[in-house]
Amino acid sequence: MSSPGGTQMGQAAVRSGSESNPVASIPGTSVESLVKATGSQNYSTEACQPTSMSGIDVYSPNAAEVASLAYPAGGCRTTDPSITQLAVQLVQPV
Repeated sequence: MSSPGGTQMGQAAVRSGSESNPVASIPGTSVESLVKATGSQNYSTEACQPTSMSGIDVYSPNAAEVASLAYPAGGCRTTDPSITQLAVQLVQPV
């Protein structure tokens, strides 16, 4: 998740689900991936260090380009690896 200024806040998303065969993305086609977000209220204030988030930065597998998606929400500023706010499943064809 990112702050209103675009700085990463908290841990990066963790992968969820089982391994599968790679999906080839062909120009003009679509793929999708389910992203699950955990609310910051599920953690103690001390552990979470609550803050405002403005969006989610999405990176395609094995790529450096980023797509920033608006997602205004509360999140955790902490880098504690035991606090996982986002989980992403593997990319699948639509």
